Amino acid sequence: MKDTVTTAVKLLSDGVYHEQEIRSAYFPVNDTMQVTYFKNSIDNIQCVLYLQSVLDVVDSLNTPSDSANIINELKEKNAVLLINNRQVELESAIRDASLMLPTYIGHTTQNGSDYLLIRMNLVSSMGGDYWYNLLLKLNKNREVIGQQGVETNGELAGEKLKDYLK
Repeated sequence: MKDTVTTAVKLLSDGVYHEQEIRSAYFPVNDTMQVTYFKNSIDNIQCVLYLQSVLDVVDSLNTPSDSANIINELKEKNAVLLINNRQVELESAIRDASLMLPTYIGHTTQNGSDYLLIRMNLVSSMGGDYWYNLLLKLNKNREVIGQQGVETNGELAGEKLKDYLK
């Protein structure tokens, strides 16, 4: 996977939002299953997301190092998320996960809490600008203690993001 560039955007008076572009990879498991995934770190938070996928628009073809375990997990669910090498049980399914392309990962600290945002764009021939944004709240040990799926028309970042930080 390619190197990423981190940008910083002023979010609120007491914090900065750091964001970097994700370079997802494509992993064909077999004739009936394929996976889109990424592995990135931002501000010393490691994030790995695997999605059962029907997308073939991803530039990079790669096999994850833990593919055997992930394949078994993905047989039962449409997404597997790991934060700092710990699997996170998603509270709700990622809507249209098979058509989602992770594009950005962001981080901010607000009111003493860390927040991680994974932005995913719906890839479809239908047009529109639909996004699924997975917002994760982390404790001081950087373990996930809260999560929220935010569906938007248009990107969610910067000033729009602060409305969802609680």
